[in-house]
Amino acid sequence: MVRWQWVVLLVGLVASLAPAQGDRQALKRQLQSIQQEIQQLEQELRQTNRQLQNELTTLKTIDRQIRLTHEAIRLLKENMQLTEKEIQKTRQELETLNAKIAKLQHIFKQQVVFAYKFGQMRTLNWVLGARSINEAYLRYQYFRKISASARSIYDELVAARKQKVELTQKLQDQLAEQQAIVQQKQAEEARLKRRRQQRRQVVEKIKRNRKLLAQAVAEKRRALKRIQQMIASLEQKKKTTAPPQWETDQRWVKLSGRFGKLKGKLNWPVRGRVIHKFGRYKSSLTGSVILNNGIDIRAKEGTPVRVVHSGIVVMVTMMGGIGNVVVVDHNDGYYTVYAHLDNVYVQEGAFVESGTVIGTVGESGSMEGPKLYFAVHKGSKPQNPLKWLRRR
Repeated sequence: MVRWQWVVLLVGLVASLAPAQGDRQALKRQLQSIQQEIQQLEQELRQTNRQLQNELTTLKTIDRQIRLTHEAIRLLKENMQLTEKEIQKTRQELETLNAKIAKLQHIFKQQVVFAYKFGQMRTLNWVLGARSINEAYLRYQYFRKISASARSIYDELVAARKQKVELTQKLQDQLAEQQAIVQQKQAEEARLKRRRQQRRQVVEKIKRNRKLLAQAVAEKRRALKRIQQMIASLEQKKKTTAPPQWETDQRWVKLSGRFGKLKGKLNWPVRGRVIHKFGRYKSSLTGSVILNNGIDIRAKEGTPVRVVHSGIVVMVTMMGGIGNVVVVDHNDGYYTVYAHLDNVYVQEGAFVESGTVIGTVGESGSMEGPKLYFAVHKGSKPQNPLKWLRRR
């Protein structure tokens, strides 16, 4: 009877495969927070339209939405990469498990065949047919070991089959999760495309209204002045408050004395044409004079923007008139400013090596299409960037 139970159990041992989604709660919480903020901005935009406020308010809201949508897409891409790694890991586990099951089934089959050949009576005859008591005892122990081994192999097969079912379900869940992320990413990309189109329409409205244009230019002036004041404030804080933790970083300490020696030697943050130089220039939109604390470089939207020298990111913000802004502290009172960014890839407090991509060229805060605003400051005093960058 025992031998037939083994045969039936052997026949029942075949399985399938796949995994459940990994723990990505932190990413999901970030994404949910961003999406809630985007929805809030949607409501603000509808409210703005109902109240017929000027297009500059609408433009700032759209720019904020675009930035948040970029961040949502970045998080979704990161989530997709994590899911793909988990899927690959689960598939490898299943492959290993299938090989193990095949091996166990082969061994178990041999043991079942042995059990079938040696029924209870044959086993007894085989043991009693020994030439001595000692040999009979050894034969008896041998058969017991074979029986115990068969039981152990069977238990392993049952456990492996259960594990395979769990892994199969896990893989199916992961694949479903991946598909959901892909669809969510496509939805965010469609939202981004709509917002870019809406932004272009609003900019065209502003360009047709001289009063709004004058307000836009004034807003840019205020933003450039505010950047200058914020850098001065950062320098003042260094003198009056305890130094931030990153100032003890050896990489930061080693920067001392370096930036000042690089005048005329810095690499350009982006390839492009300078459309507004340092100092005063006449706006082509309004005819008014703007005091430029940096330079504006025309470049294709999405072009990588690289930090010109190693330093600490001390500010990542958004301002009307200049859009997404990143400020990097290079020690000894030197700062560089990068504005009108589309994507922003760095966070405050991060140490960035020279040449690191910190974002991409965009048109946030811009009335002139995609461009990069780049500035060099020594304390609160703006420097002419063209005197710091390599000649081309």
